[in-house]
Amino acid sequence: MKELESVNLSTPELIIGENCFYNCNRLNSTSISNMILIQIGNNAFTNCISLSRMELKASNSIVIGENCFFNAQKLGSISFASKLIKFGNKCFDSCNSLSFFSMDDIQLVQFTVW
Repeated sequence: MKELESVNLSTPELIIGENCFYNCNRLNSTSISNMILIQIGNNAFTNCISLSRMELKASNSIVIGENCFFNAQKLGSISFASKLIKFGNKCFDSCNSLSFFSMDDIQLVQFTVW
């Protein structure tokens, strides 16, 4: 999976396990949409140093695990659309390029992000 450059998923429910894309150095964009539920495990995108854009859309909830995007050094844009979103501890730690953060249609947010 280290050669993976892009992820585009569209299913009713999605669970990405812990460390799933860990060290995928070439991964540069991810779009996950048309979901009811999105759950992303701890460290799922840790050390994805080329990841620059992330888009997540779910009608019900999005749950982001701890350290999920740790050291995603080029992550500059991330957008969420869902009724409920929960961020795990330090999920954006060392994302020094993050300059665009969007949340649409959110009714409840729970987080300890940095």
